[in-house]
Amino acid sequence: MATVKCWCLTASNLDRRDAMKPMLILAVMLPFVAHGAADDNLKQKLAQLEQFSAQFNQQVYDEAGQLTSTASGELSMQAPDRMRWQQQIPDDYLIIADGQAVWVYEPFMEAATVYRQDDAVAQTPVTILTQSQSDAWQQYDVSQQGDCYTLAAKEEDSQISAMKVCFDGQIIKSLTMNYSYGGHSDLTLTGFTTEAQAASLFEFVAPEGTEIDDQRGQ
Repeated sequence: MATVKCWCLTASNLDRRDAMKPMLILAVMLPFVAHGAADDNLKQKLAQLEQFSAQFNQQVYDEAGQLTSTASGELSMQAPDRMRWQQQIPDDYLIIADGQAVWVYEPFMEAATVYRQDDAVAQTPVTILTQSQSDAWQQYDVSQQGDCYTLAAKEEDSQISAMKVCFDGQIIKSLTMNYSYGGHSDLTLTGFTTEAQAASLFEFVAPEGTEIDDQRGQ
């Protein structure tokens, strides 16, 4: 299986928290929902989000909890399996999932890498947010605590071992991804909208002169 670059997926991801005591107490008091019910509850919420876009701010921490990098840009998703991750700060970086393949484009390097989308989903659960009916859900155990849902990867070789999705009503307000090497990434979403998006937003056309590394056959 090809190794997929961590989104958030920097899609990427994918893919590399001290709270006040009252908050910890509250977290302990919140009931965990059984896996089956949590899975159904999350799928019902996501089924209402056929498409969305939002501005993101990302903070990446190492295994010691030290902030190592920040980034910002725009995340767009469309059911059943389209995603666009457009990082703008600190560097331009583009990830597009078009339903069949995942394209990772680095303008500065004039290079793009393409992976089979099934392999990418196996490495990071980000694209599962628009796949409420997908078999890909079988790759994750889902638990719920309040308005937050955690998807834990069943496969030990997943780059992202778990992803937490937190809602504010019907909109996604944050994503947290725990990396298999021990670090984690916090993603805060603002300007969340479910307005219609052009299909071309989820299509990658390589600029002239781009070097393409095709990993789909490996």
